[in-house]
Amino acid sequence: MERQIIPTLAFLALVTMSGCTSLFFHPTATRYPLLELEKLSARPVSLQSRDGTMLSAWEIDSNQVKRDHPEVTRGIALQFHGNAQNMTSHFQFQTWLLYEGWDVLTFDYRGYGMSAGEPSNLQGVLHDGIVAIRWANQIAREKKLPLVIFAQSIGSNIAISALDEMSLVDDDSYDRLKILVVDSGFYSFTSIARERLSNTTLLWPLQWLGWLLISNDLSAGPRLKAHKPHATGPFQTSAIFLHSINDPVVSNRQGEMLYDIYPGEKIRWTTIIPGHVNSPHQDRLRERLRTIQGAFVRTTKVR
Repeated sequence: MERQIIPTLAFLALVTMSGCTSLFFHPTATRYPLLELEKLSARPVSLQSRDGTMLSAWEIDSNQVKRDHPEVTRGIALQFHGNAQNMTSHFQFQTWLLYEGWDVLTFDYRGYGMSAGEPSNLQGVLHDGIVAIRWANQIAREKKLPLVIFAQSIGSNIAISALDEMSLVDDDSYDRLKILVVDSGFYSFTSIARERLSNTTLLWPLQWLGWLLISNDLSAGPRLKAHKPHATGPFQTSAIFLHSINDPVVSNRQGEMLYDIYPGEKIRWTTIIPGHVNSPHQDRLRERLRTIQGAFVRTTKVR
């Protein structure tokens, strides 16, 4: 489902012509029928980004699936999906959470699916992420549940950049956030572009083009490095970093670099299972989520 972010040979021609980070985005307007095939339903939601752009989102209730705890909702999970297709395909990476008792929220960045606008507006994409966090946090507040963000691939840069931007303006609309899961993330757009070029002998001398032609406005690593946040605000949130050492799309080294710069409490889990986006394969993650919900309930009772 997740396509290679930028095929190496095509990359050189594309950046030479346009030099734009938006080349990393590959949206489709197709409505994939996977929700119905899995016999699930979603409540459609419209979100309005800061510039008025309307975004499409889904709220998927965990109560509609059969599980061993039918009356328990453990929390709210917000997905920041990857760079290709749209939420009607990517939500599948989150369906396992429904069986764990977590309601799933997902949304499309501008230009994806039924969302208006174009992802070439990087500041717009940043604010799309902010409005999604506010939306999910408000639902978690109303339901008195913890919030977990699942940031996948390119979504890791959007989610972390959005949280960073919120911290800069003292926007605390993330107070229900208990953990950030960074799945198959990368340090920056320029670093992965340079890596792609350096991995091809013919293009190795041109790897500097990655730094010259690609914007880092939405890059998580450089943002965290520039602002040097302490483990306060949104980055006091514990983070789990997942990556496969056999990831064919984003190298394990990219995940290591992003992990190293994250300022808060963190843990890194790797797998040898080939593929991109790993959370459905992580039994340890399931156990951690159950622990989070239990701790949240105990804390709430104390208050």
